Amino acid sequence: MRKWQILLVSSLVLFLLFSCAAPVVPGEPSTYTIQGVVKLWNDTPLQGVTISAGTKTATTDANGTWTIADLSGAVTVRAQNTDYHIVIAGTVQTTKNVSNASTINFTAYSETEEFGGGYGTQDDPWIIVNVWQLDNMRHYVDPSTPRHYKQMRDLDLNDLIARVTPTEANWTPVDSMGPDKPFNGSYNGMGFSIKNMVVLTGNNTSDRYSGFFGRLFEATITNVVFENAQVDYADAFDAGVLAGRIDDSTIDNVIVLNSRVSQASYMGGLVGFASSSTFKNCSVQVILNSPQANPSFYVGGFVGDSSFSNFQNCTVRSSAITGKSTRIGGFAANSDTSVFQNCRFQGTIEDVTATYVGGFVAYAEQDEDLSVNVFEDCAVSASLSAQRDTSTMDMVRIGGFVGFIDAVKRISFKTCVVQADIEVPHYGFTAGGFFAEISGLNTFHQCGFQGSITGNSEEFSDIGGFGGFAYNPATGEVNIQECYARFEVNADSNARVAGFLSMTDGNNITIKNCYAKGSTSAQAQSAGFLRMNTLDQVPDVSKNYVAVSNTDHGFLYNFSSSSLQTPHCYWDNQLTSTIQDHSTAEGKGTSQMKTQSTYSTWDFTNVWAINAVKNDGYPYLRWEDGI
Repeated sequence: MRKWQILLVSSLVLFLLFSCAAPVVPGEPSTYTIQGVVKLWNDTPLQGVTISAGTKTATTDANGTWTIADLSGAVTVRAQNTDYHIVIAGTVQTTKNVSNASTINFTAYSETEEFGGGYGTQDDPWIIVNVWQLDNMRHYVDPSTPRHYKQMRDLDLNDLIARVTPTEANWTPVDSMGPDKPFNGSYNGMGFSIKNMVVLTGNNTSDRYSGFFGRLFEATITNVVFENAQVDYADAFDAGVLAGRIDDSTIDNVIVLNSRVSQASYMGGLVGFASSSTFKNCSVQVILNSPQANPSFYVGGFVGDSSFSNFQNCTVRSSAITGKSTRIGGFAANSDTSVFQNCRFQGTIEDVTATYVGGFVAYAEQDEDLSVNVFEDCAVSASLSAQRDTSTMDMVRIGGFVGFIDAVKRISFKTCVVQADIEVPHYGFTAGGFFAEISGLNTFHQCGFQGSITGNSEEFSDIGGFGGFAYNPATGEVNIQECYARFEVNADSNARVAGFLSMTDGNNITIKNCYAKGSTSAQAQSAGFLRMNTLDQVPDVSKNYVAVSNTDHGFLYNFSSSSLQTPHCYWDNQLTSTIQDHSTAEGKGTSQMKTQSTYSTWDFTNVWAINAVKNDGYPYLRWEDGI
């Protein structure tokens, strides 16, 4: 037989063999087995727990072990027993998805005992898995023995008591079992929520602190979320969602959402009064109302009154403050020698009656020298509206960032910015885009305001694009450098308006490398940059510019009419019809003001920049690129 015939026969035989073989089905599912053990928090095996995986189930034996075989595809595995809250070991998750052979262990916490597990120590905290265990905390507040807690699931306080109406209380402050027993342990919420808290009373002390806790002392609270909380106790002294008062404590990653606080002497979204404490990574979304019939002293979006405390990376967002109070601030009503770093207020302060109002802080005072900036990398995005309390002789001081500063020791602001619309519907006020009124030792470096200021200016009204009024006593000092004001001022001709600052007693005041840009409707005795009342004491004003329309004086107005030396300063003389000025600043045309060579002595390497498509072509400060 020829060789080609042999190959042909061989091929035919192979074809027939494969054709007769059993068919192979591609992608036929394979099966797998999962197994594991269920133990209590103290490592004791737990019998009688149902394990489910898809449609298959198993029950743990006396050793807590279980096995489920013949599984295919992806399944969700969970363990269930009505007396226990059971999670995947080492996590807070109750389920796990698997698609191949696996060992899955579970940890169980009691639903029926006083606490879910633990011993209440720092290393082995009591576990909380339901609202009744949460309520049991109040029985173990002991100043001599700090207790520690860990929350393992979301909790709804409406489960604690069947309320008849939404305004019926379901919670009293944790430290309400006896006087002089502040909570002094730790609470770790593990990122879970406490929902629908309603507090209508205070703790059992003459100080009447109201909140989830009444008072914290040397405590640590972390990783807890309060949702839809309400704190409304008419006789409260200090009130906040977390606590009425906090002393010598650390608060980290506490979040308040969609909540409300009202009727307390010192009121804050998180805490009413804080002393010598640290707050980090906290966020508040809250409505605060101080009723006209029962007004507060201090109202702050985050804290009512802060003393010697530190705030880092904290935010008040989408919040609103209304009502009547002496001091109202978007973040803090009062700050005494406290530090704020990378903190924010975003919201409204609407139709309030007050003496001091600030988009961030209403009243700031400083009693000790600090090695850090008091306010750094903080911001305001807000709408502010306030009127004076006609029952007193006090005028309103309203500032986009701060209402009033009384600094015996130096208080410093670094890289803080405001974007706000400010309105004062009645006369008798001092308003400033960044601050309303300051006294003492103050430093502002790389700060700014952008927005509008509107006011009824029949009389007694001072408005400044950056600062409303600076009073500098003999021992004081004001230093403002690399700051800006971009604004629209709407007030009639009776208002005393300055594009940047109104001031008196100009000794020891420095304003350098700053600018004012915008428009004003007021003209009489107004000034594009500076309005002052001084003869012998003069400020140090240099390397500043003005691009402001409709002012009566191009750069500076001095009540004494004497001229002030203002080296290397300029104002756009095409934006206003005036030729008056009480300074040596040079009036330039708009095209010259937008040309770098006009500012031949200025530092365009480190301080200033100019770009035809930025700031309408006028110079701007280099640090603004980082806002």
